[in-house]
Amino acid sequence: MTAQYPTITGTLTPEDLIAGPCALPDAPLAMPRQVLEARTGLLRRILSAFLPRPPAPTGAKG
Repeated sequence: MTAQYPTITGTLTPEDLIAGPCALPDAPLAMPRQVLEARTGLLRRILSAFLPRPPAPTGAKG
């Protein structure tokens, strides 16, 4: 079986390493702006402490 690409002899520059068929696009990928969640108020935290919670899952029986 032969290789698709010839063997490279010599040193490679950083530009050579990032170029090729797996190279990233020149423009940066668009990322949505990160938004922090609003802090939970004191009243909501107190009320959630008294609300019933679902039981924790149990392990396999057997």
